[in-house]
Amino acid sequence: MQIIQNRRCFLAGAAAAGAAGLVGTTSTPGWAEPPLETTSVRLPRYIGGAYCWAGVYIAGEMLRAEGFADVRYVQGDTSVDHSVWIANNETDFSVNYAPIHVASINAGVPIKVLGGLHSGCLEL
Repeated sequence: MQIIQNRRCFLAGAAAAGAAGLVGTTSTPGWAEPPLETTSVRLPRYIGGAYCWAGVYIAGEMLRAEGFADVRYVQGDTSVDHSVWIANNETDFSVNYAPIHVASINAGVPIKVLGGLHSGCLEL
């Protein structure tokens, strides 16, 4: 058994791996992801927000890159918390503290919490 590999064996293996990657590329529609069911999303836009709102604007660009054709930023009523914007069907996502979402769920608002934000701001 050869332990030390020379350049010739390495290049032969690399070429074989590259050729194996080309096999079946012309007729592989089953490997492609299906089109998105929803192509539009409404994100909150909050004037005068803190730096933590930067993630929402970055998320908009990332959603466009993933195939969302219509990414809109919606300015809701600033006199109420933006968790109410979701309850009023003005936005699809929110950026908020976990206790606010818990209070909304407790009040019967049909929302789902996808991930945490402000993890550095809160200590549980």
